[in-house]
Amino acid sequence: MKSSLIRILKIVVSAGLLAYLVHRAGVTEMAAVFRSAEPIGLGLALLVYLATVVLISWRWQILLSSQGVNISFGRLVRLYFIGFFFNNFLPTSIGGDIYRVLGAGRHGGRRATVAASVLVERLMGMLAVSTLAILAAVVVVRQLADGGVRGLTLGFGLAMLLLTIVFFHRRTFALAERLIRRISLWGLEARLLRLHDALDMFKQKRSALAAVFFLSLVYQLLIVVFSYLVGRALGLAIPLRYFLLCVPFTVIISLVPISINGLGVRESGYVFLLAKIGYSSSQAVGLSLLIYGLSLLASMVGGVAYITQGTWPLAARRSAARDLSLHSPEPDTAAEPDRRRTGG
Repeated sequence: MKSSLIRILKIVVSAGLLAYLVHRAGVTEMAAVFRSAEPIGLGLALLVYLATVVLISWRWQILLSSQGVNISFGRLVRLYFIGFFFNNFLPTSIGGDIYRVLGAGRHGGRRATVAASVLVERLMGMLAVSTLAILAAVVVVRQLADGGVRGLTLGFGLAMLLLTIVFFHRRTFALAERLIRRISLWGLEARLLRLHDALDMFKQKRSALAAVFFLSLVYQLLIVVFSYLVGRALGLAIPLRYFLLCVPFTVIISLVPISINGLGVRESGYVFLLAKIGYSSSQAVGLSLLIYGLSLLASMVGGVAYITQGTWPLAARRSAARDLSLHSPEPDTAAEPDRRRTGG
């Protein structure tokens, strides 16, 4: 009941923000912005976006391979596209991550390791977002970033840095392990300990983490190029460097859990930033909505992949849920039976 109420409130917030922004921009002006779009330019932007999904699938494979979990690249791309589809069309933005864990766990085993890889991937991704946002706000487009924008980007960057330090700090991990051991609910302790140990194993793979962070930066830069191409398709001469701030800034504010997939919040961010360089609300809202619309279109590839695989829904899902219980011994944790007791 509570989750349904929260979902309804998020829908109301998104709908309210969009209605206000469209009213402020003007329906006629918005229609003119969309009519100005060049199909070839939008098609090129869409291809760039599809390429980003392939790139982050490679990023995921690097993490999994570093722990000896070998799943074919093609299968990981398929799982990522399907997860992307679920993130966009399920009420929760983590539905796609859950699907990826289930799917990769079924094919590669070592399910706690797969779950840990998704968490590490998220951490490196957010660290890359904050890095790009800070560089843009402080160095590249200072004139676009006022005190509030710089404060938000620096604050988010500091939070991500602290989270990364916590991740690599051995004493913090030992404390987390002691806290987990106090949990005795539905066998949750054993599952969390396996996840904890899997995360600890990733800490030792510094070269893989560095590669993943680098690819996360490349991914964010490609999203910047994608957004720039959408702007060009709309006839907007917004310099590429301005998107270096617009893209990570709107990602950061969209993380505030008050809307559906950041809808409405993200458009408000574009209106706020692009107004500083003379672009109208209709242009900013139209650009943001078209960026979001193309991302939805790209995610439909995952929807097609999900439908055509044919085995996952219904009964197969229950089977996968049983697999995800994490009760089966895992090679990466079973090989070190004494480490959890000693904290080493």
